Amino acid sequence: GSTVANIMAGDGYYAFELLKAGAAKVIAIDPDEGNVERIRAKAESLGFGTDKLEVRHAPLGTTGLQNGEADLALCVHSYPNLPDRINYLRKVRTALKSPAPLVLVDFNPADSPVGPPLDQRWSDQQVMDEMELVGATDIGAYSKKLPYQWIVIALDFVEIPDGPGDEVAPG
Repeated sequence: GSTVANIMAGDGYYAFELLKAGAAKVIAIDPDEGNVERIRAKAESLGFGTDKLEVRHAPLGTTGLQNGEADLALCVHSYPNLPDRINYLRKVRTALKSPAPLVLVDFNPADSPVGPPLDQRWSDQQVMDEMELVGATDIGAYSKKLPYQWIVIALDFVEIPDGPGDEVAPG
């Protein structure tokens, strides 16, 4: 039931996978007009209307999102190429509903049979450090879930208030 912003969507692969996985709506955003047109054409050929997959062109540095428009944002294999990453991701977070989760996936800085050259790879720790600068307060990384890649999830910590029935009975 979530609306997911797929930033730097590229060819739209993950946008379509998100829909298959049950996202209520995906907003695929890319700075390349050619990518945007290819995603739109594929969406039309597969019968996805704009109620399920909205495709937007957003020039580099702009998010293409309105405040509070999405539940989470996904960025896959694009982190090192984001222009002015800190400010850009701060803007993305304002477009997300609380707790403003960013899900980032990219390649580990180690030799692998796939992925970009080593000088274009970042460690998950470097990314987590930057997520603090972005303003996220709850940041975690997973490096064993995907071969040769890490996943960083950055969001705002939200304390769950005690509700009725949460009281601890005395001894």
